[in-house]
Amino acid sequence: MFKKSFQIISLFVFTILSVNAQFQTSQLTKTYYDSKRDRELTTEIWIPEKSNSEPFRLIMFSHGTGGNRLACQWFCEGLAKKGFLVAAVDHYGNTYTNPIPKEFVTVWQRPLDISFVLSKLLIEKEFAGKIDESKIYAAGFSLGGYTSIALAGANFNLDNFIRFIHTPQGFKEANIPEMPGLINLFDQDSIKLSFKRAPNLKDNRIKAVFVMAPALGQGFSSKDQMKDVNIPIFIAGVQSDSIAPIATNAFHYKELLPKAEWFLIKGKAGHYVFLNEGNEEMKQTAPTFFKDPDDVARRKIHLEIVNKAESFFSGQK
Repeated sequence: MFKKSFQIISLFVFTILSVNAQFQTSQLTKTYYDSKRDRELTTEIWIPEKSNSEPFRLIMFSHGTGGNRLACQWFCEGLAKKGFLVAAVDHYGNTYTNPIPKEFVTVWQRPLDISFVLSKLLIEKEFAGKIDESKIYAAGFSLGGYTSIALAGANFNLDNFIRFIHTPQGFKEANIPEMPGLINLFDQDSIKLSFKRAPNLKDNRIKAVFVMAPALGQGFSSKDQMKDVNIPIFIAGVQSDSIAPIATNAFHYKELLPKAEWFLIKGKAGHYVFLNEGNEEMKQTAPTFFKDPDDVARRKIHLEIVNKAESFFSGQK
């Protein structure tokens, strides 16, 4: 059901109705191969059609667990219409078309995906010398929020997270709709060993981070795990988020990153309000992901978030 709905949404045309939109955009798909990790990383790129020769400001986007690079097209295309070059990466094994349970839990692989594609973009023929390397940013939704904060230098602690998921609240959060039963994988010796062997994930090329409903908050228990985060962070949380509740995720990140900017979407909107809008068929076949309470205007929230992201990124030196 989830797979079918995202297949539909990948073909669905989304119109960003912002009066501040300035640029027409073009879109292309690239697939990069990381031979070191044996991973294909399909990447969607939104390009603003500018008449001047100013270098692009670049946003690297990370989708939520079990989604794909088009799951937040409203955000990526919306920022491209504001003049940003935006690249969204399919995280290998953590998409709806290629679900590999191990890849859902070895979350340290995801920041490496973003860094690898970033390196490729900087030498890509179309963009070589056309990206302002002082204005490279990261953004993400849900697990993509964690991914972006990890790129900023946050150090996830698996032991902290394992202790949390063995509590009633943690058990609830770990059993996600995209792939139930993941909780048992975190305790496997091979998974624990992979985390111990994981490299430093901080990417110094990333100059600011914007995250929406970030997950995995309980992998962080102290500000010491954030000591390497020295760039601006913006956190958008959802008051009624039941998948990644703000108390243990978005607001918890904010407490550990007191200088981070903070925005709370109040009311009945849920975690998946950050996914693309769904048509009526999608709302019927996958209501968890696409059907909102009657008084929630998903498009209005999307427009507000795009404007906040534009303001945040444009305000960086």
